[in-house]
Amino acid sequence: TLEALEKVPGVMLDSDEGLLLKGRAGVQVYMDDKPVMLSGEALTAFLKSLPASNLKSIEVMPNPPAKYDAAGNAGVIHIITKRTRLKGVLGSAAISHNQGYYGRSNTSFNLSLNRRRMSAYTLWSGNIHNSYQALNINRFYLNPDLSPSSAFRQASWIRKNHYALNSKTGLDYDISDKTTVGVAAKAYYMPKQHIVANTSRITDPNENLLNTVTANNFDKGLLANGALTANLRHKIDTSGGMLTCD
Repeated sequence: TLEALEKVPGVMLDSDEGLLLKGRAGVQVYMDDKPVMLSGEALTAFLKSLPASNLKSIEVMPNPPAKYDAAGNAGVIHIITKRTRLKGVLGSAAISHNQGYYGRSNTSFNLSLNRRRMSAYTLWSGNIHNSYQALNINRFYLNPDLSPSSAFRQASWIRKNHYALNSKTGLDYDISDKTTVGVAAKAYYMPKQHIVANTSRITDPNENLLNTVTANNFDKGLLANGALTANLRHKIDTSGGMLTCD
């Protein structure tokens, strides 16, 4: 989904993979008319874990209508996922894997049961995301007469890896042809870890080794989010007027 958003006109990512809408930060993301209560790195990781195959459409609103309580002034991006009301039991599953220096994979599964007035559904997705950065820094120090004084060389290997699980399960019931009530539960879980292996070498003007400093840094974190929602939709007229309660 994050890759799909990058292709939408007006939407781009900053250097930290934060969403920008027409160059402005602070965009509010909605999914199926509900605000996504995530921001920053957590939002980016969440969008990476959503398979683009589950998307129906993406709406970009620099000046959103009043029904969207947008936080900030950058506008709204509304992501609409696929839902089918064809009668019977329907489902699909997908898995993909990309192999570079490290591997990445995405999986998804969705299942729905639709009867005359009732629709029950569950969607699950997950991904494994591994990346690395090789950073080499070379500094050369000079005396006042511009002759070599010393040198500092640093080699860093930065590895980031995480996996994410994403789920949504819900039930909709049509009280009448115009009124629908529903409940849904959503959950998101992503443990992550960063490993930085760093070796620094300090030499004299003749490239003789004076000191070596080795520093290995390791940190772990967890991003988790859950929501339980209930909603009611009532069509007021055939022109699209609707009364909603969430």
